[in-house]
Order: sequence, then C-alpha cells, then structure tokens
Amino acid sequence: MGIGWLRVLCLGALGASLAANDYTAEIANGGLRARQETHVVMRSERLLISQTKIRVEYEFLNESPAPVETVVAFPWPGYAWSAGAATYSPEMWEFLVEVDGVRVAHQTEIRARVRDRDVTALLAGMGLHIPSFGHFDDPVQSGKETVPAQLAALSPAALEKLKKVGALNRNGLPKWMTFLTHYWSQRFPPGRVVRVVHEYTPMPGGSAYGDLAMIQRPKTEGTAWRSLVDRDFDAREPGCPDEAFSRSYLARRRALLEEAPELTSTGLGFSWVRYILTTANTWKGPIRDFELIVERNPDELVTFCWDGPVEKVGADRFRAARKDFRPGKELTVYFVRSLKRQQ
Repeated sequence: MGIGWLRVLCLGALGASLAANDYTAEIANGGLRARQETHVVMRSERLLISQTKIRVEYEFLNESPAPVETVVAFPWPGYAWSAGAATYSPEMWEFLVEVDGVRVAHQTEIRARVRDRDVTALLAGMGLHIPSFGHFDDPVQSGKETVPAQLAALSPAALEKLKKVGALNRNGLPKWMTFLTHYWSQRFPPGRVVRVVHEYTPMPGGSAYGDLAMIQRPKTEGTAWRSLVDRDFDAREPGCPDEAFSRSYLARRRALLEEAPELTSTGLGFSWVRYILTTANTWKGPIRDFELIVERNPDELVTFCWDGPVEKVGADRFRAARKDFRPGKELTVYFVRSLKRQQ
C-alpha cells in the first residue's frame, strides 16, 4: 500500500514548544490533524511511483517576512489485518527524510482505531504491538484459529474486553485499524527555498483473480480487502484503463487461455500502489509545478487516472505534469502482469 503528501502541524501537543511566528495547525486529542498553512507554498513537487520505491522531491518557499517553524508530518494510510495478506512490514519504518541535502531524524506516532473510537491506550496497555497486530508474523494455534502470538498470550478476560470494544472479532482475530504518522520539526526561513526529499518502500496491494472490471470499479468488501479501506480513504480509486491498455490486456488474456485452457482465473496478476494526494491542499495555494513519474517492470501493463495528458518518456516510464495543481482526489496506480503457471 502506497501514500504521500506532507501535512503541516503544530508541535505543541507532542510535549514540546516552538518559538514560532505563526502556528500553522493543531494536534488534537487522539492524533494529528492538519490545518491550512497560510505562508508556505509548495513551489514544486516531483513524485516517482513504482512498486518498489516512492521518492518525492519538494521545494517549499516561505512567502512571509518572518520564519515559520512547525512540524511536518507524513501519514501512512490506515491499514488492517487481513488473512493471507501482509498488511504490515518493518520497511514501513525505513523512511528517509532529507532537508537541503542533510538527513533528518523523524519520530513516529502510532494510533489504533475501531471505527471512530481510539483504542491505542487499551491495546498498548495490554502489551500488544499495534502495527503488526500483536506479531501476526509469529502465529500461534489457539483452538481452531491461528492467531498472532501476543493475542494468544492474553487472558480470557483481556480477550473478552477487546472483543467488547470491537478490536477483535468473535474468533479472536484483529479488527482494529492502524495509523502510522512520521513527523519532524521544520523551520522555513523567510524568502528562501527549502528542499525536502523523502523516500520509502510502498506496500502494494495485489490480486491474482482480478479483471478489467476490478480496475474500472474496484472491489472494497470482504475480508481480503479490509486493509484497503479506512475512514479517510473509503475506496481505492479506479484505474481508468484506456483503449490501448484494454487491447493489450485482452490480448494477453487470450494468449494465456490458449496456452492453458484450464485456468480458473484470468492468468493475470494485479498490483496497485495507493497515494494520497489531497493533503497537499493544506499548504498555501496550489502546487505551482507538479510532475508525476510512474515506472513499471518491462513485462507489465500500467494504468492510472489522470486529468490531462500522460506521455511515455521511456520504455517503462510515464510522465504527467500540471501547473498550479490542486489535487481533488487520490491516486491509485495499477500494474498488471502475466502469472507463471505452476509446473
């Protein structure tokens, strides 16, 4: 699952204070919340998306006559435990931040929610590792279910309490959503461009049983899809396959079915990377110069929705650009590949 755009937030509720000319946002009880920044503009932004790397290069300019000191935060989209799918990876902590060419340390806030209820303190008080859902990578057999190790170690009373608040389902499996936000303190001097770079490994979603309809109108229901849905991102965006993509997709599908008529699926694997665009609107004005680069593997098809021309700038690179860009929706990039048959 992929993500993006920086948010501006005030540091006060994190237990520190800054002598700033103007606080740009607030941190409310229960988590970080953005508010409109009125002095700092995003002068340019270059976004690279692939299945193995997301890199973003920003240029910010403080147009006021005084320094702006604040916290800049990077939120991951919420994710949930899902049977048979890895929704958490230690790579989520390997988040690179550079400011004017110098690496900057960051902190990470961890929150857990069940619908609109924050259950972070409850889970942490029981010693549960929230991001990994109690270490789902270390499963233990508990009755008829295979459950994360830390959940298996809880007392019956603790398990019942978690079920009562909706953090576990009736089989004792995790139901909470996890939200991670990386953040760091940032100073924007007046009249000087500040260059911020961040880079990380996304966690793509995937399916071996999709078809064109899934890209045109993504499915968001069912256990295997729970990690794709949260309160702030209600569904994946469609992929807007054009005529050329559809022709290539159908040609590959026909070739696979001719080669292996016994296939019960399309024989094509779908992956997608999500990226949250609209939080860019918390900065002053539009993004003055925006560029998106999407990279695919040589054997893949790629499609995503974009309001404007998309040009092919290499065998496996695509470019889209906008001036004075105000994102109005989120972005999902779909990658389609042929699956190798089991021998």
